[in-house]
Amino acid sequence: MDNIKISQHHPALPAETQNLVQHAVSRLKKPAERSKYQKLIDGLLAALLKIADHSELSVDEQKVAGEGFLSFISNATGRSLNTLRQLKHAFELYDFWCVTYKHPTLPADKYQIVNYLGWLDVEKQHAPSTISSHQSAVSLLHRIAGLVDTTKTQHVIESMAAIRMNAIRNGYNEEQQAGFRRHHLLDLKEVWRDSVKPIELRDLALLSIAWDSLLRESELARLTLSMLKKDRKTGNYSGHISYTKNTSKKKDAAGDIFFVSAESYELLIKAIAATGGNIADKQSLVFYPLTKAGKANKRFWNEDTGFSPLRGEAVDDIFDRAYSVLLPDDVEKPWRGHSARIGRAQDLSEAGATNQQIMQMGRWSDPKMPSRYTRQQELTEIAAMFT
Repeated sequence: MDNIKISQHHPALPAETQNLVQHAVSRLKKPAERSKYQKLIDGLLAALLKIADHSELSVDEQKVAGEGFLSFISNATGRSLNTLRQLKHAFELYDFWCVTYKHPTLPADKYQIVNYLGWLDVEKQHAPSTISSHQSAVSLLHRIAGLVDTTKTQHVIESMAAIRMNAIRNGYNEEQQAGFRRHHLLDLKEVWRDSVKPIELRDLALLSIAWDSLLRESELARLTLSMLKKDRKTGNYSGHISYTKNTSKKKDAAGDIFFVSAESYELLIKAIAATGGNIADKQSLVFYPLTKAGKANKRFWNEDTGFSPLRGEAVDDIFDRAYSVLLPDDVEKPWRGHSARIGRAQDLSEAGATNQQIMQMGRWSDPKMPSRYTRQQELTEIAAMFT
């Protein structure tokens, strides 16, 4: 199974599925996107078929599960690449545990699931939030296969609650990333604006756009000049992103709008020129891997797909370098890829923006999310009113 070919028949799948992954990505028009999805869905299917091999399903259950696997893979492009990566990892880890401890992958009873969550907690030492995401993956796996979802039983719910409470007793605190605020960005511009190092100009452009736009890491990595349109009145830019984290949850596919200041746009153009990019190419990614000398790394270039986007770790490194340069006394830990999104929300709240306005700027669908980032400021304001 390690060398599985997608064109081969498998007992967990209907016999007519010869080119399942190719069919799944056939609706994607962009070669770069199609290539990324095809590789990832290929691996995801292999993980599902391993799970099928290690299951103990009846003949009728195998048929239902096979149809479920077929449907899931056929429609996998309806999920983001990051989500599919997480699911692939979760499916593979669950299969590994089942094989190691001699449990069938499907179906899993409530006691097996509790033991798996306990292993993630004690042996793998995962955070409660991570364990919860693995629980969700096992839940999804059962639903795909048309089986009863035993992760929803009271026994499993209480076990997960115990994992969370014991983690808190042991000092666990699920802290959010540190906010990259406006004053941090202004200080960084003083340091890097006139730098002769291309990598510092690129880093500054990314950080400035990240703060302006509240784009997520994956959205920053897919940014192109074609997304940005200039407002003749203000000189600033509005960006249109057709695919966001919440696209599949919406009733339409209109995408979302984000803001980029004229200053950030100028920094971006300067960075592209300094790193050897092509300003005339509106379709290519504006943030791409660089060599040590700060030039576009041609090892990550493909004629069909263009440059590979920056990975999440690379975006984190950019924020980390900024932290190392400034060493701000109001931040206790280095910034990460989500920090500008958090800091911008905090700056908006401090400036008097409502939670609804912050939701619109950051393209949040759940009002609880921006509230998590701004609640300390809101509490301070309330306390000041009654002091």
